[in-house]
Amino acid sequence: MKKFLLPLCFIFFNLPSVAYAQEFEGKIIEKYFNEVMSIPKGWELTYVGKKSNIEVFTMHRDFDSYPQTQMLSVIDQMKRLMCGDDYLKKKIESGVKVRADSIDKHNGKYEKTQGVVLEKCGV
Repeated sequence: MKKFLLPLCFIFFNLPSVAYAQEFEGKIIEKYFNEVMSIPKGWELTYVGKKSNIEVFTMHRDFDSYPQTQMLSVIDQMKRLMCGDDYLKKKIESGVKVRADSIDKHNGKYEKTQGVVLEKCGV
Protein backbone atom coordinates (compact mmCIF):
# COMPACT_ATOMS: atom_id res chain seq x y z
CA MET A 1 0.00 0.00 0.00
CA LYS A 2 2.87 2.42 0.74
CA LYS A 3 4.24 1.88 -2.77
CA PHE A 4 0.91 3.04 -4.17
CA LEU A 5 0.38 6.07 -1.91
CA LEU A 6 3.82 7.56 -2.25
CA PRO A 7 3.61 8.16 -6.02
CA LEU A 8 0.01 9.34 -5.63
CA CYS A 9 1.00 11.85 -2.94
CA PHE A 10 3.89 13.05 -5.08
CA ILE A 11 1.58 13.67 -8.02
CA PHE A 12 -1.11 15.28 -5.86
CA PHE A 13 1.21 17.70 -4.08
CA ASN A 14 3.09 18.67 -7.24
CA LEU A 15 0.05 19.37 -9.42
CA PRO A 16 -0.39 22.98 -8.28
CA SER A 17 3.23 23.81 -9.06
CA VAL A 18 2.96 22.27 -12.52
CA ALA A 19 -0.26 24.15 -13.25
CA TYR A 20 1.20 27.38 -11.90
CA ALA A 21 4.29 27.08 -14.07
CA GLN A 22 2.11 26.95 -17.17
CA GLU A 23 0.04 30.03 -16.29
CA PHE A 24 0.71 33.19 -18.24
CA GLU A 25 1.96 35.99 -15.98
CA GLY A 26 -0.31 38.65 -17.49
CA LYS A 27 -0.83 40.67 -14.31
CA ILE A 28 2.91 40.72 -13.61
CA ILE A 29 3.64 41.81 -17.18
CA GLU A 30 0.98 44.52 -16.86
CA LYS A 31 2.58 45.82 -13.66
CA TYR A 32 6.08 45.67 -15.18
CA PHE A 33 4.99 47.71 -18.22
CA ASN A 34 3.14 50.34 -16.18
CA GLU A 35 5.58 50.74 -13.31
CA VAL A 36 9.05 49.85 -14.52
CA MET A 37 9.24 50.58 -18.24
CA SER A 38 9.47 54.02 -19.78
CA ILE A 39 6.08 54.32 -21.46
CA PRO A 40 4.22 57.03 -23.37
CA LYS A 41 2.39 59.50 -21.13
CA GLY A 42 -1.30 58.78 -20.83
CA TRP A 43 -0.90 55.09 -21.70
CA GLU A 44 -1.74 52.22 -19.38
CA LEU A 45 -1.74 48.47 -20.01
CA THR A 46 -4.22 46.04 -18.45
CA TYR A 47 -4.29 42.26 -18.76
CA VAL A 48 -7.66 40.90 -19.90
CA GLY A 49 -7.00 37.15 -20.04
CA LYS A 50 -6.80 34.36 -22.57
CA LYS A 51 -9.16 34.41 -25.55
CA SER A 52 -8.99 31.87 -28.39
CA ASN A 53 -5.48 30.79 -27.35
CA ILE A 54 -4.21 34.39 -27.37
CA GLU A 55 -3.14 36.32 -24.27
CA VAL A 56 -5.06 39.59 -24.52
CA PHE A 57 -4.15 42.97 -23.07
CA THR A 58 -5.82 46.36 -23.42
CA MET A 59 -3.84 49.55 -23.92
CA HIS A 60 -5.72 52.57 -22.60
CA ARG A 61 -4.53 55.75 -24.32
CA ASP A 62 -5.54 59.32 -23.45
CA PHE A 63 -5.05 61.40 -26.58
CA ASP A 64 -6.98 64.34 -25.12
CA SER A 65 -4.32 64.90 -22.48
CA TYR A 66 -1.33 63.69 -24.52
CA PRO A 67 -2.06 64.19 -28.25
CA GLN A 68 1.62 63.90 -29.15
CA THR A 69 1.50 60.15 -28.40
CA GLN A 70 -0.92 59.46 -31.28
CA MET A 71 1.99 58.76 -33.61
CA LEU A 72 3.04 55.75 -31.49
CA SER A 73 1.54 52.30 -32.11
CA VAL A 74 0.31 49.70 -29.67
CA ILE A 75 2.03 46.83 -31.51
CA ASP A 76 5.39 48.62 -31.31
CA GLN A 77 4.98 49.01 -27.55
CA MET A 78 4.06 45.32 -27.23
CA LYS A 79 7.12 44.31 -29.28
CA ARG A 80 9.29 46.48 -27.04
CA LEU A 81 7.76 44.85 -23.97
CA MET A 82 7.63 41.21 -25.06
CA CYS A 83 10.74 41.09 -27.26
CA GLY A 84 12.94 43.41 -25.24
CA ASP A 85 13.07 41.10 -22.24
CA ASP A 86 14.84 37.73 -22.55
CA TYR A 87 12.29 35.83 -20.44
CA LEU A 88 9.28 37.25 -22.29
CA LYS A 89 10.98 36.77 -25.64
CA LYS A 90 11.41 33.06 -24.84
CA LYS A 91 7.67 32.92 -24.09
CA ILE A 92 6.90 34.27 -27.57
CA GLU A 93 9.46 31.93 -29.18
CA SER A 94 7.86 28.98 -27.38
CA GLY A 95 4.51 29.70 -29.03
CA VAL A 96 2.73 32.17 -26.72
CA LYS A 97 0.70 34.69 -28.73
CA VAL A 98 -0.23 38.10 -27.36
CA ARG A 99 -2.48 40.88 -28.54
CA ALA A 100 -3.10 44.36 -27.20
CA ASP A 101 -6.36 46.02 -28.09
CA SER A 102 -6.62 49.75 -27.56
CA ILE A 103 -9.18 51.98 -25.95
CA ASP A 104 -8.46 55.51 -27.05
CA LYS A 105 -9.86 58.70 -25.59
CA HIS A 106 -10.09 61.37 -28.26
CA ASN A 107 -12.30 64.50 -28.12
CA GLY A 108 -13.94 63.15 -24.97
CA LYS A 109 -15.08 59.96 -26.68
CA TYR A 110 -13.72 56.44 -26.36
CA GLU A 111 -13.02 54.09 -29.25
CA LYS A 112 -11.98 50.47 -28.97
CA THR A 113 -9.82 48.85 -31.64
CA GLN A 114 -8.71 45.23 -31.82
CA GLY A 115 -4.95 44.92 -31.96
CA VAL A 116 -2.55 42.85 -34.01
CA VAL A 117 -1.40 39.46 -32.70
CA LEU A 118 2.29 39.29 -31.81
CA GLU A 119 3.46 35.77 -32.66
CA LYS A 120 7.21 36.19 -33.05
CA CYS A 121 10.04 38.53 -32.26
CA GLY A 122 12.61 39.61 -34.77
CA VAL A 123 12.67 41.39 -38.07
